[in-house]
Amino acid sequence: MMAVVSLLLLLAFCAATLSSAQVTTPPTSNPQLCPPSNYTGLYGTIASPGFSTGQYYGNNLRCQYLITVPAGYMVLLTTNAFRTEQCCDKLYIYDGPDATSPLLATWSGTVPAGTQLQSTGSAILATFVTDGSKNDIGFSVLYSQSQTILLTTPPPTLPPSPSACLPSNYSGPYGVLLSPGFSTSQNYGNYLNCIYQITVPVGYTILLTVNSFITEVCCDKLSIYDGTSINSPLLAVWSGTVAAGQQKESTGNTLTARFVTDGSNNFAGFSIIYSQSKTELLTTPAPTPPPSPNQCLPSNYTGPYGAILSPGFTTGQNYGNNLNCKYFITVQANYMILLTVNSFLTEQGYDKLSIYNGPNVDSSTLLTTWSGRVRSGTSVQSSGNTLTAVFFTDGSNNFAGFSVLYSLYSPTKK
Repeated sequence: MMAVVSLLLLLAFCAATLSSAQVTTPPTSNPQLCPPSNYTGLYGTIASPGFSTGQYYGNNLRCQYLITVPAGYMVLLTTNAFRTEQCCDKLYIYDGPDATSPLLATWSGTVPAGTQLQSTGSAILATFVTDGSKNDIGFSVLYSQSQTILLTTPPPTLPPSPSACLPSNYSGPYGVLLSPGFSTSQNYGNYLNCIYQITVPVGYTILLTVNSFITEVCCDKLSIYDGTSINSPLLAVWSGTVAAGQQKESTGNTLTARFVTDGSNNFAGFSIIYSQSKTELLTTPAPTPPPSPNQCLPSNYTGPYGAILSPGFTTGQNYGNNLNCKYFITVQANYMILLTVNSFLTEQGYDKLSIYNGPNVDSSTLLTTWSGRVRSGTSVQSSGNTLTAVFFTDGSNNFAGFSVLYSLYSPTKK
């Protein structure tokens, strides 16, 4: 099924989206070289040099990221990871296409995951400037287009403490649900009874995708209801550890979630991406957890975005032996496909995900092969509207596997 990322889509999961002029050029892994500067997709990620390969950014950088979405939309930034030298290595964010635009924010030091910032128009310029010393891991920041109607609702503000519920009403096309305290890296509080009500336009459904989830298994629970209130049919109850990539979808355009905690044993809580999904997608059966991690998941994916998972990943099991699983992704004509790693751990050199630039293995070009530990945010992009991935494992040494986001990407019209 479909997944965005606030979003989450959204939430932790993306890497730098390439501009159409740079489709054939992979993201830079040199921490001294700035990544591509123009981003025009519906959503994607901007990252500091070296981030995708786990390297610290370099010295004396001045990297620019210009994000443009269609007129009538705004740009929403959401931090996935952010750590720089507090005093001297900064990301300046401007509310427009150049540095003469109003300064929205300056981020440096440690910025909590889930921190958000929104433009007032259809463009944002971000400029990353570093000095000559004290490098750090850098940043991965998600961008997504946001409907202008969201401006009529003040953006959520951080609660004064992890014991205060966040705003309860969400009406954008996508976003993130967070437990109290999550955005400031605090455990949620005791005796919470927090309600989250999500509404999207009629004719759409709501898809929830777990980015991160850990609560007290017995007593701190997120109940999800298929409608406008807690009296609606119960879709699921999540507690304990829920695997990243786990999904749940409503049958209509409203969904309610209720987070209840008891008086002890607090944990980190949750970050869950919500996104609107076209109802016609319901005609394609949703992937169901396999009876065992030795069985491949459904192979055909046709939505505008979603996730491909290794067998067993959704149930927290290591994948099985001797697998040969194929994933065929097709999006509408005149678009390309962006794959972004959310989580990836396999046996190095033996259990591999090979990615081909086309509808099959035999006649398509090999884009890349991922094996071992691949950093969250690493990405690869097709040159057309089809992509094939093949997951092959040998007979020993199983690991957690992978969750990889796919999304359609629109090239710049010339």
